[in-house]
Amino acid sequence: MRNIFDEAIKEGDGYVYREDGEEYHYNTNHQLHRENAPAIIRRINLNPSIHKEYWVSGERHRENGAAIEYADGLKDWFYRGKHIDCQSQEQFEKIIRIKAFWE
Repeated sequence: MRNIFDEAIKEGDGYVYREDGEEYHYNTNHQLHRENAPAIIRRINLNPSIHKEYWVSGERHRENGAAIEYADGLKDWFYRGKHIDCQSQEQFEKIIRIKAFWE
């Protein structure tokens, strides 16, 4: 992964905005992190389509939706950093409930 601070046009406590339209949010340990909102936002060629990634403490994670929402509409679900192979939020929630019994 490239250094998120390269080409930063605005940097503050816990975030970096870049000239290319990318936005990163991180915690005090400099891990990608943002609760209830995407930690990475990429605006593709100033297109209204936006790539979003949800991270918590350096791991891709989201329980109420896909952790990655690609600009083309595809989605990937992650739970505590692990990719969950599914096609919908409903499938994701069923898998997570089943996995809870295994842990």
